[in-house]
Amino acid sequence: MVSSQCRGLLHRRRILAGVSATNGVRSVYGGVLSTLADVSLCALSRDVQVDAHIVTVSLQVNFVSSAPACQWLIGTGEVVRQTRTLVFVRGVLSSVSNPAEFETNQDAVVSWHGIGRRIASA
Repeated sequence: MVSSQCRGLLHRRRILAGVSATNGVRSVYGGVLSTLADVSLCALSRDVQVDAHIVTVSLQVNFVSSAPACQWLIGTGEVVRQTRTLVFVRGVLSSVSNPAEFETNQDAVVSWHGIGRRIASA
């Protein structure tokens, strides 16, 4: 299950990481976490570059801790700066057992920052 929510320039995206997204020690694969960071980057960029096609120019992912299986992964982020064609964003992925408890009970899993570029539509 995936859901998305935008409040101004703060974007929140969540996904339930099932057992199939985990490695041998039942932690969510780093690639899954990186993909969620990338999706968050593009979603944030589209929020400020309305009707734009966005590609990732750069994405720096820092793994802070592991994310256990069957937890909600919630990505939040904000736009730091934007130019005519580039959007600079940063964010955090957190792990929670119940999305309703996100504001009070979250474990940071990944911090990330990146750059999205607006491209011409085909």
